[in-house]
Amino acid sequence: LRAMVQEKSFRDDLYYRVSVFQIQVPALRDRHEDILPIAHHFLRSLRARSGKPIGGFCREAENVLLSYSWPGNVRELRNVVERAIILERGAEITLRSLILDTIEPPPSLADGGDSGMPEGIVPLEEVDR
Repeated sequence: LRAMVQEKSFRDDLYYRVSVFQIQVPALRDRHEDILPIAHHFLRSLRARSGKPIGGFCREAENVLLSYSWPGNVRELRNVVERAIILERGAEITLRSLILDTIEPPPSLADGGDSGMPEGIVPLEEVDR
């Protein structure tokens, strides 16, 4: 924001209003050790609202969470966990309910044997057809 104020693309009076105390927090992709604790925190808080008895993440889902680059940082992680809770029908978050924007499908799903869609969800191509 400071650079934007200098470029006159952000109002200086607004900058001084919101710039009371600055905290530098590294991006989530630079803090791999925080990904799973934060994901589990979101799971605990969001499952309480959903009423679903989801206990955690399967190992494969945890590995995917750790390998993803998280361009949307913690907000994206929260959205991914919330979406997985909505889609999950089992006792733990699995790859089927874990949807990331840029992730390739797991090899077991990419071979064409299983669409990877949760039961009752129809792929868009089929709806279009």
